[in-house]
Amino acid sequence: MGTTGTIAAGCEDADRIQGLLALHEAALESMAHGLCMLDGALRVALFNRRFMDLYRFSPKVLRTGATLRRLVEHGAECGHYPAAKVDEVYRRLMDQIARGEPFALRRQLANGRTFLLRYRPVAEGGWVILL
Repeated sequence: MGTTGTIAAGCEDADRIQGLLALHEAALESMAHGLCMLDGALRVALFNRRFMDLYRFSPKVLRTGATLRRLVEHGAECGHYPAAKVDEVYRRLMDQIARGEPFALRRQLANGRTFLLRYRPVAEGGWVILL
């Protein structure tokens, strides 16, 4: 195969990948549940708008690369629990994560809504959080 054929095949692959990414994004944004995925370093890898809206997180904070610690701090800023409890909330969360097994936490938000957050480990070392 010549250079032109190689370039054309590369463009077709890129188009196919772009199409798949668009499908994944549409599926993620169409979910009734909120979803947030953390990588092995416990940084946000991806999330859907529903997660941000349900948990009332600011888009300035909930973004790719944000640490789990920062999300816990922001939870207090949003009034989900007192700022004095950030260390305790984070420690309990890290204790659960250290076990490496799925778990669920019930959280009552400042607006009175109660959510069940389900945490599931993924093979690559990260976590999926469903809300």
